[in-house]
Amino acid sequence: MSTDFWCNPYPAYHRLRAVSPVIWDDALGAWLVTGARAADTLLRSQQVSSAWIRLSEGTPRTADRDELNRILGDWFMLSDQPEHTGLRRAVHGWFTRSKIESLRPQVRVVVDRTLDGLGPSDQVELVEELASPVAAGAIGAILGVPGELCLSALPNLGRIASFLANPYHEPSAVAAADAFRQLSETLRRAPVEGSGGLLEGLHDAGWSQYAATATLLLFAGQETTTGLISTGLLYLMGDDESRLALANGEVTAEEVVMELLRFDTPVPQVPRVALADINLEGELIRTGDRIIIFIAAANRDPAAATDPDRLDVRRSDLGLAFGAGPHFCLGAALARVTGEEAISAWVRRFPDAKPVGPGAVWLTSKGYRALASLTVATNRFSLQETHR
Repeated sequence: MSTDFWCNPYPAYHRLRAVSPVIWDDALGAWLVTGARAADTLLRSQQVSSAWIRLSEGTPRTADRDELNRILGDWFMLSDQPEHTGLRRAVHGWFTRSKIESLRPQVRVVVDRTLDGLGPSDQVELVEELASPVAAGAIGAILGVPGELCLSALPNLGRIASFLANPYHEPSAVAAADAFRQLSETLRRAPVEGSGGLLEGLHDAGWSQYAATATLLLFAGQETTTGLISTGLLYLMGDDESRLALANGEVTAEEVVMELLRFDTPVPQVPRVALADINLEGELIRTGDRIIIFIAAANRDPAAATDPDRLDVRRSDLGLAFGAGPHFCLGAALARVTGEEAISAWVRRFPDAKPVGPGAVWLTSKGYRALASLTVATNRFSLQETHR
């Protein structure tokens, strides 16, 4: 795909939807779903499977593939009922809205400590110096491990993401299998005794059974929240009206974060496999067909949102950023709270911050939507001069 697509995929999504909200693509060998109504229907449907890794044909059988299938089969986001419910139930209590709200003060401490630790320069690399450490600290608070441990896992998380984005590439499978082995060992040896965190509970419940769940929580919590914070701040720095509305209390941080998630979600697509023939938007999806649900495209469907390509922090259209149905994002509350705390604190401290240098550099071929890097001038010193 071209650089233009990675920088802004939405024109391509609109072109697809203009043809049909559900369209077959020969190159990908899959149905592409870009309409909000069709996406919502499939996300809630029991006629599609999330276990697409195990149901995919044409992949060679190797030791690494067998290991990946075993591990990913225990990721509840890649499993179906009844396994999905059983695996998810083991950790659900940690991610309820009330539980996450009780952890908000810890997340706020993580954010403030990260901002306080920024170097003396007026320039900040937003992903490396803010978004990643804050996301790591937040998921670390849930797991009961230091944020530094979560940060150290980033290279292995990247190798897993690359495989999930291209599961038919054998070198990616080999790298991902090795990454899982390293992550599992790191988490197994983590100093969790007495932490009261989720990871301690998984150890007590039987580590071998829940090792895959632990890696899933680290993977999902780190990468998606990093993307939310960094891309969200990019858009707010370019939208004075929205940024000032947040700074002045005209809108809540929750309203801002939910609109940022609709506008450009960190999880732009999810795969499914049809378990039965499905008639959808005038198309017949056959049993066994692969489906890619483009959540990012559905969130900007004009049929579901007024003026969908405009960032509007006062809108009530929430979109599908957290999914729908049985696979509604378990970590939705944690992502929302972490994003609220990080974004609102940044706007308070650096109201005049702006991107500098080459601007936003977007990640490619990882399967999720996030910035690779973004250098920002905080303008904190010029602000101090003004107030003397």
